[in-house]
Amino acid sequence: MMIRSALAVAAVSLGVAAPSAAAHPQPRGFGATYPLASSLCSRVAAGQTPDRLAADSTQISAACSTLSDSYQQALGTYQTAVAPIASQARATLAAVVAAAQTAEQTQSWTAYRAALAQALSSLAGLRSEERSAQQAYVTAIRAARRAFWTTVHALPGASSLPGDAGTPTIPTSPTVPTTASGV
Repeated sequence: MMIRSALAVAAVSLGVAAPSAAAHPQPRGFGATYPLASSLCSRVAAGQTPDRLAADSTQISAACSTLSDSYQQALGTYQTAVAPIASQARATLAAVVAAAQTAEQTQSWTAYRAALAQALSSLAGLRSEERSAQQAYVTAIRAARRAFWTTVHALPGASSLPGDAGTPTIPTSPTVPTTASGV
């Protein structure tokens, strides 16, 4: 009976369990991240460059390639950064469960409390790593967008084109519980 109450306390303290990666959406994709830029790039790639920009289609294509490469790099860096965090969170939670089982058998809860405190600290660190990866992704997306539109707006006839704006969608992390009461 004591182990059930201890596990209940651990579950509430640790956020129940690390959610699976499939439960969270990934970044929205190139077209949704840069809707106006991707539309312009698609038109130029299809040979339907707006008349006022026809002389600059090569430069626009190069800017589009750079933007696409920057997006892929930002996405890859983000995914690489968060990939190991899910397994680390699961291992942390498993250590608490093991400590609780041992405490139930030995009736000594000191090691369990230490494991719980360590797990809370570890999960806080993992959440911090997630936030850092998200912030780096958003920073990279904004920098690529700014560079693309700076290049395009410098072309004759392109200064009046509307540019993409707003805050990029922050990728949700598929890893660490974010609340004390659950997923």
